[in-house]
Amino acid sequence: MMATTISGWVLVALVNVAPDGYLAKGVMPVTTNLTFPDLPSCLAAEGEMRKQWADHWNAAKKAGMGKETLDMIMGQVVRGTCVPHRAK
Repeated sequence: MMATTISGWVLVALVNVAPDGYLAKGVMPVTTNLTFPDLPSCLAAEGEMRKQWADHWNAAKKAGMGKETLDMIMGQVVRGTCVPHRAK
């Protein structure tokens, strides 16, 4: 078996999949094509993605959005993971 050299990291978004648009029924990985030279940089980008979602959630809650709207936003929460990338 040959060793593989990691040349960077790719951010993969984990998007909730909900047939009814509200409650998550599963998760679908979506490649962002955002590559980073090291794992800490990739993890920082994933943290920023989560922060932006949280800011949107908090603004909607503060604005007094209804339960249906808040449930819809909750169903759109995005998480991410960083996977090794090998240059071609």
